[in-house]
Amino acid sequence: MYTLTKIPDILFSPENYMETEGLDIRLAVLKMNDFLETLGDAYVGLTYANPAEHPNAKELELSVIRRIHLRHAVIDLNNCFDLLLQVPWFFYRIWENYNPGENLYQHNRLNNGVDRSKNPLTIVRNNDGWVELAEESCSLSKILNYFSSQNIQDLSNLKNLFQDFKNTSIFSTSKPFTVRTIANQIKHKHSLKVKEINKPYEFNVDTPQGKINLKDNELGLSCTIPFYEVTSPSTVLGNISMEYKDDLYIDIEYQPGEKFRAKDYIKKESLYSLDEIHRELISYTNGIIDLYDKISDLIDSHLEFNPLLESTKFRSSSLDLDKFFKRA
Repeated sequence: MYTLTKIPDILFSPENYMETEGLDIRLAVLKMNDFLETLGDAYVGLTYANPAEHPNAKELELSVIRRIHLRHAVIDLNNCFDLLLQVPWFFYRIWENYNPGENLYQHNRLNNGVDRSKNPLTIVRNNDGWVELAEESCSLSKILNYFSSQNIQDLSNLKNLFQDFKNTSIFSTSKPFTVRTIANQIKHKHSLKVKEINKPYEFNVDTPQGKINLKDNELGLSCTIPFYEVTSPSTVLGNISMEYKDDLYIDIEYQPGEKFRAKDYIKKESLYSLDEIHRELISYTNGIIDLYDKISDLIDSHLEFNPLLESTKFRSSSLDLDKFFKRA
């Protein structure tokens, strides 16, 4: 497995910092900590999805353990990117530029998926609920457009970093899948399916021509058999057609009537191995940590402790997760 980059230390909570006019520092700190906490959750999944953490687990048991941890890591890592976007979104008040009458309003409004042509969305700072509206309106395209509109070298560099990460880890055309691909499959299609658990079929099928033994090394076998009315065994209702190709396809067709195709529920393109997923998730994690570090560098110089809380004592604690997640 690839090596995971160390997660940056979490910041103090927002109330410990001062604000600077023209920026929203404490909101940015909130989003940075949200990002790091979610990344930490993903890190737990990636750590315990490593086979080396479960040396005594049997093959199927290990596959189930790894699948559970990787599934959680996929969801957390996908959320990490959306949280990271909100750091510059709030810090630079990028959302302001998309209010009606502002310089980027016509280019890409605050209407993420909502038709507000008659009542354009306007966000006003310090109005109740404005933070939630701004969160819902955040998107990568708006942030990149803002960076392009500013003649500031740091923001130009940040734009390039976001674009590079997008092209290599979010919407890459050079990879069979990305973290977002799998996250969308989990959200819209099914839970995480993996090759190690989706084992080939081996069973007997009774046909009018005799018994067929179906094994994974006999791809290409096929047959069609009729099925009958339970209360009237002589009445043919239709046919069941079976074909073993890259998977077991069973079509059921009533005669005359509807046909139910196996290809409508078999999604071969969504099946990957545990190692493939694990490697991609580790690559994604290392890349997003690097992106976070660059954003953090721009914000760090603006972080000053609130003098009211500067002398507050902070306590740290540690927790051994092995007893909860490690297979003995």
